Amino acid sequence: MNQHESRVFPGFCASCRVMQSNSGEDGILGTALFRCFTHYPKQSRFALLLEMLWSLKLADIADSAPSLADASSPISVDRHRLYEDAIAMLIGTSFIALGITLYSHAMLMTGSTAGIALLIHYATGTGFGLLYFLINLPFYYFAVRRMGWAFTIRTFAAVALLSGFTRLMPLSVDFTSINPLFAALMGGTLMGMGVLALFRHRSGVGGVNILALYLQDAYGIRAGWFQLGLDVLIMLASLFFIPWENMVLSLVGAVAMNVIIAINHKPGRYIGIS
Repeated sequence: MNQHESRVFPGFCASCRVMQSNSGEDGILGTALFRCFTHYPKQSRFALLLEMLWSLKLADIADSAPSLADASSPISVDRHRLYEDAIAMLIGTSFIALGITLYSHAMLMTGSTAGIALLIHYATGTGFGLLYFLINLPFYYFAVRRMGWAFTIRTFAAVALLSGFTRLMPLSVDFTSINPLFAALMGGTLMGMGVLALFRHRSGVGGVNILALYLQDAYGIRAGWFQLGLDVLIMLASLFFIPWENMVLSLVGAVAMNVIIAINHKPGRYIGIS
């Protein structure tokens, strides 16, 4: 495995991250990307850019969450209390649920397990919450093997809460009219903040990303490319149910969500662990 295959942050090679740490810079996206381009051969740079852009999404939660406990710091680590984990889980899942509600009202799409649930929701009218909970059930086996019981239990609780909140949201909020661009930006931002709250407390929202990480460990299948292929299939299938303009807006929402995550979730920035 070379330095570019051993990533400590989506799309950045290990060398870039080390160079940033040694130079005292605080993980500036543009600087790291430029350095990584200079390390890559010219024929591989487009693939790097594509992988980096696509890896900035919800599907990287499970791989990122446990890494917080491994970040080295000269400051003593302040471990989260149980009630702090519970509050963060409630806030995080409620934010994501509101973002999903905005997406579903505006007929927008996302990737991974949430995208599969939205796709079936648009096709059949079945509630997103029930679909999301059921789709996640098979993946807990891989979560136990890849992440351990503690992360799996937290993730199960988060998925159950998210499923419940998405069923309650329509009873609490009624969107008679919503601008799709607003839904994309605000929904993406809310989901980004919710995701951030969850994996800072060593939790996630399940999904096929866990399977992707397991396949990478067991069979050497690149998790990023596996997820990319699945998400492309989800997006293409969604064109049977949503206008192509909504797919473009969905990409805008994905950027909004992942800018929140990329800015706030960096190695060593947050040292509290659960």
